[in-house]
Amino acid sequence: QPLLERALAMRVELLGEDHPDVAVTLNNLAMVDWRRGDLKRAEERFQQAVNIGLESLGPAHPKVADFLANLAFLLVAKGEKGRAVSLLTEGMNNIERHLPQMLSTGSEKQKRLYMESISEGTSGMVSLHLQSAPDSPQAARLALATLFRRKGRVLDVMSGQVASLMNQSGAADEELLKKRAAAQAQLSGLEVGSKNTDDGKYKAKIEAARSEVQALERQISERAAARGLDLSSVSIEAVQAALPANSALVEIVKYRPVTVTSSATRWEAPHYAAYVLKTTGNPLAIDLGEAKKIEQEVNLLRRALSSPSRSDEASLARYALSARRVDEAVMRPIRKLLGNTNQILIAPDGAFNFVPFAALKDQQNHYLAENYTFTYLTSGRDLLRMRERLPSKQGPVVIANPLYELPATQKPQPAPRVPSTTMRSTNFGVFEPLDGTGEEAEVVSDILDNSKVFTGAQATEAVLKQVKAPNILHIATHGFFHSERTKAEPANNSGLRAGAASSLGEHLTENVLSRSGLALAGANQTDDGEGNDGIFTALEASVLDLHGTKLVVLSACETGRGEVQSGEGVYGLRRALVLAGAESQMISLWKVNDKATRDLMIAFYENLQSRMGRSEALRQVQLKLIKSDRYKH
Repeated sequence: QPLLERALAMRVELLGEDHPDVAVTLNNLAMVDWRRGDLKRAEERFQQAVNIGLESLGPAHPKVADFLANLAFLLVAKGEKGRAVSLLTEGMNNIERHLPQMLSTGSEKQKRLYMESISEGTSGMVSLHLQSAPDSPQAARLALATLFRRKGRVLDVMSGQVASLMNQSGAADEELLKKRAAAQAQLSGLEVGSKNTDDGKYKAKIEAARSEVQALERQISERAAARGLDLSSVSIEAVQAALPANSALVEIVKYRPVTVTSSATRWEAPHYAAYVLKTTGNPLAIDLGEAKKIEQEVNLLRRALSSPSRSDEASLARYALSARRVDEAVMRPIRKLLGNTNQILIAPDGAFNFVPFAALKDQQNHYLAENYTFTYLTSGRDLLRMRERLPSKQGPVVIANPLYELPATQKPQPAPRVPSTTMRSTNFGVFEPLDGTGEEAEVVSDILDNSKVFTGAQATEAVLKQVKAPNILHIATHGFFHSERTKAEPANNSGLRAGAASSLGEHLTENVLSRSGLALAGANQTDDGEGNDGIFTALEASVLDLHGTKLVVLSACETGRGEVQSGEGVYGLRRALVLAGAESQMISLWKVNDKATRDLMIAFYENLQSRMGRSEALRQVQLKLIKSDRYKH
């Protein structure tokens, strides 16, 4: 403490009493006071730090948020929980008032870094409620409101800014969006296009392409901001009003609890929690326990589901056990808060982004699909965006059964002007034909009125890039995903819509959206020089024009996989399609059987035509297949 006191005196003398560095030292001294048991002196110093921070840094600065959180938890230690909730509510509102301004400019990366800088505060809000004031409705509302305002916020802003330009597009807007699409395609090709990642010139090209994409993102942000794009905050009341009748929102969050004592605070290992919001009343919440234990169970479930052969008794038993254990850890506690509600809108977090809740099993060994309808969201805030439905610009588009090996006359050839290091390697992987996708396309196109169908050599990247907000976009082919930790698996001819490039695993890309995608016509060959190499990545999908598309169906393997990033959900095809403007999407979390998927898709569209909602249409197919001898697994 004497050293800190001397540092404080020196900083006041050199920098002045109102400098932010003085606030930092005061905050540190307050922590020492707290440990020594002098709570009165600690409170005074925390308050001084807050006052200086508000004046010198502004209410939206992460350091000010930290000072406020420390003061609030000191008040908890003193038994003044009501004051603590009021203080953090004020701090959250201060940040929220300035958050639209902070997010209205800059690239996606800059926006994400800012949101990460205040993420600890989100944990603080949830912890204040669940650990310190579990019986306080005000604390519950503060925690849930914070989740609505921060979870998936960058995705919401980015998609809104692009939509703003598309909806009011002039010549300059269209040119900017075209430049962005071209830059994304170039970056995608570069990031997975060469195994020679130690080449200095190659790395320089990637960095230049990334810089160009970020510069174009900044221009889009600035143009949207100049038009007064509404980035205002979201209230619990607004989300509640958007909930369908007899439904419940389940907002899951991964957070770090804070243990508060009379001598210190201590951040604990991460936990999961769930907030349940119905159409009326205050939110209900429950702490689900340590994240590490839950994630171990989730990983076992994912391994059981990803087994290529799930029909043998041993693999079925492993799956059934895992499905029951994950339900016991997560959904059984949540069910106690749901009451009689059986329509669930679920916004997962962390490892739960990869849990198919309908496939869990309850105490009676029933699939949850037998009693509940699930719809997945990034955040409850999505419900407000989904109310703003844009008109479609064309009828259904079906792309299926691509000819991965084009005839010699149609083979894409690399343009001479493009150096060979920018080309995708010809040993990217061998994608085998999928007969079921052709049959699927034929029947689905008959069910959907006025549909356009592209198969074989016509099922190209170029065709997909030209779609303009079809009301339904259906793509049936191989899908792929490559994580940083494991090599991607090659495509195969085992009747699975599986596939990922073996060479993709030999070099890693910084942009996660370049590691997942779909195989289209010519995927077994080389780039044509225009970015049409048959490998359609999520990065390229993110710049499609799907503003007005009601449903995207990715009838392929593992299209729901990706990489979870803090507070922003899954970076992969599902995020890309939201950025592109799709209203909803149907995706898979594991390798799917070709023939089974064909049958599921046909029945799904028949249900849609009979006026079922999208989630219920899927559920009814699932129930039908569960009862069949052939597909009950």
